[in-house]
Amino acid sequence: MPFLVAAVVLVGAIATLNLLLTVGVIRRLREHTTQLAGIGDMSGPGGPSVGDPIEEFSTTAVDETPVARADLDSFALVSVMSPGCGPCEEKLPKLVEMLDSGELPKKSVLAVIAGSEEDAVPMVTALQNLAVVVREEPVSGAVQSAVGIRAYPTMFTAGEGKVATIVQDLAKVKAKASAN
Repeated sequence: MPFLVAAVVLVGAIATLNLLLTVGVIRRLREHTTQLAGIGDMSGPGGPSVGDPIEEFSTTAVDETPVARADLDSFALVSVMSPGCGPCEEKLPKLVEMLDSGELPKKSVLAVIAGSEEDAVPMVTALQNLAVVVREEPVSGAVQSAVGIRAYPTMFTAGEGKVATIVQDLAKVKAKASAN
């Protein structure tokens, strides 16, 4: 009989420990879900915020078009993506479809591809006839440094040398494109 009581107490202790560990794992998963949701909106720690100043920069697009800070206001959208980035790969077809359908005027988008020359080829090829495309090294490129890009994808509009809006929905940039 004492062995049976000891076995029941041991099973109860193991079940209680298992329950405590499960509660801890669920709590941690909720924290991670919140953190991942914050990464997805690209404001705050992952990217620029509305009103952040854009530093002076000068670079050249893949078609040899010069691009500087003063030019950003003329674009309906600035999109910064990186090859191999899952969310970037998801947004690219939507962006290409929107540009190809004429929903945004041709060349009204500045697409910054942050990756090695070799890795960036598919993204550059998909966008080069639809947007002004700049290929830069990740994080250290001229546009990324000037705006404060630290995560991909980041999409925004600019105005008066500052980040005007953070773009979550590509459909919302059509209004600005129509005004340009």
